[in-house]
Amino acid sequence: MNTTITALEAPLNIKTPDLLIMASSQSALSSKLVNADVLYSKTSYLPNTYERFKRINYVIITEHQHLGEACMRMKIDIESRIAQLRKYDQELGETKNQDDINDIQAERAYTLKNATAIASAESARLASALNGMKEAANRQQTQEFQTSLEQDVIKTNTGIDDAKTRLAAIQEERRVLTEAIDAIESKGFASIAKDTLLTAEKVIALGVQPPQIAVITLAIEQMKATLESGAEGINFIAMVKRRDGMRERIDKLFEQVTQREKEKLALTQRIELIECFHAMDDQRTLYVEQYQKIAQTIDSFLTINQAAALDEKAFARRFISSGLQLSSYLQPIR
Repeated sequence: MNTTITALEAPLNIKTPDLLIMASSQSALSSKLVNADVLYSKTSYLPNTYERFKRINYVIITEHQHLGEACMRMKIDIESRIAQLRKYDQELGETKNQDDINDIQAERAYTLKNATAIASAESARLASALNGMKEAANRQQTQEFQTSLEQDVIKTNTGIDDAKTRLAAIQEERRVLTEAIDAIESKGFASIAKDTLLTAEKVIALGVQPPQIAVITLAIEQMKATLESGAEGINFIAMVKRRDGMRERIDKLFEQVTQREKEKLALTQRIELIECFHAMDDQRTLYVEQYQKIAQTIDSFLTINQAAALDEKAFARRFISSGLQLSSYLQPIR
């Protein structure tokens, strides 16, 4: 007990918690952890941070469930002691017998000696819980991770777009080649051989319709633009070989797009997990802000009643005054 003598009617430093915020933040934290469970099972990303929030969520759920019971226990204890102290005051006022007075004062002294025992125990429990809720997290570090991942997503998207653009171009070229080959095959090889160079005159000599001539000409021009042998001319065999070779290129591009989509999904899931962590940290902060108000108010009660008093009568009056304030404060906390 310190030696500072407090005022007889010392008011509590009351900090009223917002119980709705406590309930909603606790619920939101648990809900976000469910999302984090799913994302972590897919990514196994930042295991230490994930385990930290699991611990914090457990502490907050446990404390939220026990808080009302603990406050009610303190309230009942304080009110019981107040009733006892008032009874002692009444008895002291009604008797002149010194032996009775000595007995009553001894009982009052014993009651006052243990008056803050339960409140002290609850204060220690609240302090321990607060330490668990305030477990340090490096928000700046996870924010940097998120920024880096978002940049990786941008790069991956660029790679996907490039691959899809090349895929579309090859598919279109293959489509043109296929139509050109079909047009040539529809006329047979009576007028030209398969290894005959396909000049404009040879194409016309096939006897195909103008739309087919246009397709064959386009196919030839495409091959000339992409093949080193283009200057030497294009024949039917080269067209078939070119078309068939495109199948493998198309398949590889499909695989590339699929792989990059998987990489993008993995990056996105990591980002979403970090966002869950940040959201949980926000809810943790909201809950702690309100929870610690209760701890601070109880500590104020203890500070007042652990300070020195002029005498036991003054101590009793001070306990009754501060106890009534704390009892009223604890009443709505469920």
